[in-house]
Amino acid sequence: MNKKQIQQIINAYDLGKLVSYKPTVYGLANDNCIVKTDRGKYIFRCFNEHRRVEEVLYEIDLLNYLVKKKFPYKVPLPLKTQNGSSILADKYLVYAFIQGVNKTQFSTAQVKELAKMVAVYHKTILAFKSKYKKDWGNAFATIWQRRDLADWGSKATGKTIRGRLLLKNVDYFNNLLDYIDAKYRNVKLPRYSIHNDLNHGNFIFRKDKLIGLIDFDNCNLDYLVKDIAQFLYRGAGRRAVMDFKVAKLFLDEYRKIRPLSKKEISYIPDIAIVSEIGAFIWLYGCIERSNKKIRLTHLKETERQVHWFDENRDKIIEALT
Repeated sequence: MNKKQIQQIINAYDLGKLVSYKPTVYGLANDNCIVKTDRGKYIFRCFNEHRRVEEVLYEIDLLNYLVKKKFPYKVPLPLKTQNGSSILADKYLVYAFIQGVNKTQFSTAQVKELAKMVAVYHKTILAFKSKYKKDWGNAFATIWQRRDLADWGSKATGKTIRGRLLLKNVDYFNNLLDYIDAKYRNVKLPRYSIHNDLNHGNFIFRKDKLIGLIDFDNCNLDYLVKDIAQFLYRGAGRRAVMDFKVAKLFLDEYRKIRPLSKKEISYIPDIAIVSEIGAFIWLYGCIERSNKKIRLTHLKETERQVHWFDENRDKIIEALT
């Protein structure tokens, strides 16, 4: 977003006079900008071609529902233009800026509060329905991963590090997806509107207290345990693949508010594997399309995640149950 575009957005939302603006480093899929006017501070988001307007309307429905149901944490509810629309020109959203900080390590009290927040979120969304569609399949669905793996694999060469990394893992990833397809073919759990991106960058703290949950771009219908799995291996950053002590603390606190069966917990390693194979393929595609926000280290890190969960599946289940 350039200055002219930002001024046009300010005018459309009647947000006063521009004081300053700064593109943000976060948001790998979308372009985000912190904008300050004489009336306040805002986040301007430009969602890219990968996201259909209907999916964004689904996200807005969910955020409005959370506010209506008095979800006790701040969420990024989109503002409306002077014409009454939440989306401008089918590509822009504007939010009031939620003041706070992110953390990459959490105290015991903060892990407990995060578990409480996720459990309360899950209880809150049980009755949520939307007229808009955002259904990407369930946590064990492997269709798009196979498709994109085949597509990128057919084009990759050994001339680049990323190409060699992909070619080294194509058969390994496909074998894992075969295993998961066969193992979970008959699993049927209720699906709800999960957040689907519970990583440390999306938790907002103020004075060490959890006050907000942001970035609902990936929200969609899926198993609640997928949210839990994502927190356990992404929530506190990637200092370690999974800290079992933190994971147990989180699960114990979560279950004080919402039940979670041992069977659901046993799904966590394979949910992580499917998710991280998907992340590897998505990151690879971003690098191929010259997305400068994505680095080769992201790709290597994701590959390590897949291998670790595959090699430690039984150890993880034993530690968490």
